Amino acid sequence: MTLLNFCILVISTGAVVVWHDEIRTLHASIFHLRADELGTLYFEYLGWYKALWMVLNVVPYVSLRIVLSQNDSAENNT
Repeated sequence: MTLLNFCILVISTGAVVVWHDEIRTLHASIFHLRADELGTLYFEYLGWYKALWMVLNVVPYVSLRIVLSQNDSAENNT
């Protein structure tokens, strides 16, 4: 799940950077927004996605790895 969400984050960021004008035009027509408003919305979206990805995916993964490595080292010492 962590890797999948990271890929989505990278693809979303890459699409916003590479196809900036095309995506703005598309989203402006779909959601009836001005193109100049979309820059802020993209920045907020990517920021929230990255923050939630770290809190909900990366932190639990790292925590589990730490606990499991401590568990393995405790079993090897006995």
